[in-house]
Parts: sequence; structure tokens; C-alpha cells
Amino acid sequence: KNIKLWYPNGQGAHPLYRISLEIIRNGEKSDEFKMEYGFADIKFQKNENSDKKSLPYLCTVNGRKTYLKGFNFVPMDLMYGTESDDKLRKLFELTQQCNANLLRIWGGGLIASRKIYEEASRRGIMIWQDFLQSGSGFDNIPNKRTDFLKKLKNTSEKAIKNCRGSSGNGGGFFVVLKKLLPHAPEEQNGKKNLFARLRSCLICEIIQKK
Repeated sequence: KNIKLWYPNGQGAHPLYRISLEIIRNGEKSDEFKMEYGFADIKFQKNENSDKKSLPYLCTVNGRKTYLKGFNFVPMDLMYGTESDDKLRKLFELTQQCNANLLRIWGGGLIASRKIYEEASRRGIMIWQDFLQSGSGFDNIPNKRTDFLKKLKNTSEKAIKNCRGSSGNGGGFFVVLKKLLPHAPEEQNGKKNLFARLRSCLICEIIQKK
């Protein structure tokens, strides 16, 4: 009741609410989960007077048209495992001061930690999360080995679940997936876009799971 909406950097405040979940078994607490969460209605729709075949690339946040501006986010240090909380906060502080409202996390790097999503939420920065797979062209044929596909699916499911609860990020991230990925062209320049279709089917299947 009377929830204050989360807005991206430059459009308003980004209030967060604390959520605490506990699992009680036989009268004793067996586990708990705490997080901060913001509420925002993030949608992608077609531009006014656009072609009927155009995709929904116009972003709105809580009904406001929002111009997305930001940077690529790659691993913070060449030496993996040396990233510090202070460096993370500094990078997001600089991002905020530049009046950016979005960071694209490069899918070829590390799987982003919860700390990255949490800091983004606190600073009003939306996240455009790349899928953790890339291809060098439309001629590439995805590996059809059963063991590889199983590992890909398990890793993808864990990565998506890790970021989907982030305020200001999960909402926008999954609107993009639901509305854009199912439209990934099966062919481009006469060549089958197999990677796009694989990612589309896999992600949509994971999102639809309860």
C-alpha cells in the first residue's frame, strides 16, 4: 500500500524496500533470505508511427518514455577474483555522475554477482544483461552434444535466477527477453540464425518456470 515507485537515474528517486524471508521447519528457522527490492513498471513498446513489422524498442519506465544511455560493463579487473567492493561502488558512482541510466553487462565476461545488481538498484541504474553465450557469425552451428546442452541449460538457469529479482533490473531485463527474443529472426541475409533461436527458446523456457 502506498508503495513509492523506483525511477532510473535522472528521472526521480529509486527507493528500495527490504524483504526478509524465513523458512521455519519443526518450529526452528532452517534458512533465511534478505534483499532490497524496488518497484517499477518497465516496458518496451513500438515507436509512434513505426512500421508494423518493427520491434518494440521504445523503453518506458512507470509510463515515462526513457532514453537509454550508458556504457558497457566488463570484468572490473584483468585479474579475476581481485575485484573489491570499494572499486565497485566507485564505478557505479562515476556512472551515476555521468547521468547514465543503464549498463550493458557483457556476456563474454564473468557472470555478474548479486553485489553488482544491488549497487545498480541503489543508484538508479538499469541493467541490460547479455546472455552468457556469443557467436562469431550466423554460420555458426550450436553444439548438439547432449552433455554440453545440459550444462548450458543448467548454467543459464542459475545465472538468470540470480539476477531476475533485482529491482529496476529484473523487470527491464525480462521484458526485453520476453518481447524481443521470441522475435529473433530465423534467417538473416539468407542464413539461419541458429544461435539466436537457441537462446530464445532456452531463456523463454527458464522464465516461464515458476
